[in-house]
This record gives sequence, C-alpha cells and structure tokens, in this order.
Amino acid sequence: MREAIANYYAAEFYTGAIVTSPTDIAHFAAAKFGGSRIEHIWGFALDGRHRVKQWKKLSTGTVNTAPCEIRELARWALLQDAVAVILTHNHPSGNLEFSNEDKTLTHTVKAALELLQIKLLDHLIVAPDGGFTSAQETGLV
Repeated sequence: MREAIANYYAAEFYTGAIVTSPTDIAHFAAAKFGGSRIEHIWGFALDGRHRVKQWKKLSTGTVNTAPCEIRELARWALLQDAVAVILTHNHPSGNLEFSNEDKTLTHTVKAALELLQIKLLDHLIVAPDGGFTSAQETGLV
C-alpha cells in the first residue's frame, strides 16, 4: 500500500507538478521512505515556478544519521538548472524535532546554495506515521 501511494505521488512529480506547500513534498516523502528503519536524505530540484524538475535520493545513512555531501548536492542542483531546492529526510524514531545536526545541515546547505543563486525553500523531517515538520514553517529557513 505504501509503495502504491509513493508511486501515485511520484507520477505527479514527474509531470512537473507545482509545489505549493510543504505538504506536497511531505506526503510523497512519507510514502516513499518515511517508514524506513534507516535515515535517507532526498532532494527536490525546482524551477522558477516551483515545478519539480527532478527528485533524487542524495544519501542513505544509519538508524539515526545520514551524511549529506554539500558539494554533491550543489552539483546536482546546478545540473538540474534548479532555482530552488527542498531537502527532506526521515527520522525512524518518529521524533519530528530538528536535531542540532539537522539545524546545522539546514544552515550550511542554505548558505552554500545562496552562493550559487539557488534558494533552499524548505527542509522537511518525516516520521513513520506520516507526520512531518517543516523548517520553513518553524522559522529555521
């Protein structure tokens, strides 16, 4: 069932759907990898109208961490001609709070992408139950 929901959302993203709220990405992320027992980081490259150009798994980690190579993220965003990026990752524990590491990652990615004239629109954390937290909505971005 989870995979069917993920495929439904994936089909929408392939058609260039416009992201209008964090919920648009969070539903896909929760269905695609929210229930995983290890952390994953995914990126969504957006054009100037916030249409998804591409989404990609950027990192696979362990039960409580996933490394994110800023250089590779920036390279990928540039190759997509992205104007904006949304990051998302899961917390297998179900904790929806941004850890200190999550906050540092958000600020580092935002600063790096700004140098390339790419905006970090949001960083979402998704839980196994489908809940999510948005860095944008909490003032972190």
